[in-house]
Amino acid sequence: MCVFLIGKRNFFLELLKQFAVPESFASHLDHLDLSLYPRNHPLTSSIQEGDEIDGMPGFTVIETPGHAQSHIVLYNEKDCRMIGGDHLLKTISSNPVLEMPYEGKERPKPQLQYNESLKKLLHIPISVVFPGHKDEFFDPHLLIRNRLDKQHERALTVLKHLEKQEMTVFALCKLLFPSAYQQELLFAISETVAQLDYLEQYGKINKRIENGVLLFSAQRRGDK
Repeated sequence: MCVFLIGKRNFFLELLKQFAVPESFASHLDHLDLSLYPRNHPLTSSIQEGDEIDGMPGFTVIETPGHAQSHIVLYNEKDCRMIGGDHLLKTISSNPVLEMPYEGKERPKPQLQYNESLKKLLHIPISVVFPGHKDEFFDPHLLIRNRLDKQHERALTVLKHLEKQEMTVFALCKLLFPSAYQQELLFAISETVAQLDYLEQYGKINKRIENGVLLFSAQRRGDK
């Protein structure tokens, strides 16, 4: 196993300890290798915001981190078409997946990135979106506002739980996803942490560490 994959696995093992996830769930990390392309293909070029894609005249890159740190969409300014990948889907919201930091030591906060990426698209005229899953759809700005509202509502549901008692990430995850956490732990944990990051950004919760485990509770009047 390459150094990168070892570092990635170790990052998640430490993260799961902080989240109070039992060691028996470590096997959920076995599929992490599958998230990478075969390593015998060298990188021949790179792209960034505003670049035009070879073979797709008129389509330029818009960076939209959140669902993934490297996620992009392709936009055609002439007819306002957008190839959206997994950033914006018609019937389901994109999961803000936890990833290891590629620069620095601080863990990325994908939900906050995703929200900013959604807001970014509100300032761009878009006639139609061709998503990575299922059929194209229209009026994406209405869908974006709905996604942002729904995410806020999910966060308030988490806050209500934390008003009752202090909780670990894993305890909260089991409460929010009583079935899914057993089969799709990393996705369930990612969604749980997403709401905690959102609430923390707005000063709605307290966070402390006890014996290496993160504990969260609702912010109360008089808390600093």
